Amino acid sequence: MLKSLLFSTALLCLPTVACAETGHPHLDAIDHEPETCAGALTQGGLIICTGSPGTRFTLGDVTLTADDTGAVAFGLGRNATSPVFISASGPASSATTFELTIAERNDETSVLRGISCDKIDARTDEQKAHASRSWVKKQDGWANFNSGRGGLDGFIRPAPGPTSSPFGYVRRYVTDGCPTKERPHFGYDIAAPTGTPIVA
Repeated sequence: MLKSLLFSTALLCLPTVACAETGHPHLDAIDHEPETCAGALTQGGLIICTGSPGTRFTLGDVTLTADDTGAVAFGLGRNATSPVFISASGPASSATTFELTIAERNDETSVLRGISCDKIDARTDEQKAHASRSWVKKQDGWANFNSGRGGLDGFIRPAPGPTSSPFGYVRRYVTDGCPTKERPHFGYDIAAPTGTPIVA
């Protein structure tokens, strides 16, 4: 169950974690003593665990092994439940379990009016086929967990341009001719012209 709440921290720039081109805001603040876990303890946040190189940290059915820097990072889903339990087993230490309280998100709701129903729900056969293909691609992406260093090396902005839609907030669609819908936003949108290079 917890696996569905985890995602690759290398792909997302979370609002609970400051983005920087070098370094990591939480990693710098953590003492590099064996087996500690801290970070942005909120739904959609990032947990960084440190220990001796080779320490194995497990959250749900995902296990990460600390590299030469002694650190690993776990991303939390927007709907992660509290508390979470992370077990740690170092090369020269007994197993330890951390119980971490995860704060609930309290995102703002944005009301969007006057949008065509076609932009909200697939209605024609062509739209439904497109939605089906997109759903399969998205599920394949979520199923691939990146066990690399991810957010430990910080983040770079993937493309120039202003932020058009942040992660997490709720969109409420109010239109004529189709039911009102409310959906959380799981991405981080940047407005840029077609053809803009994506570098991350």
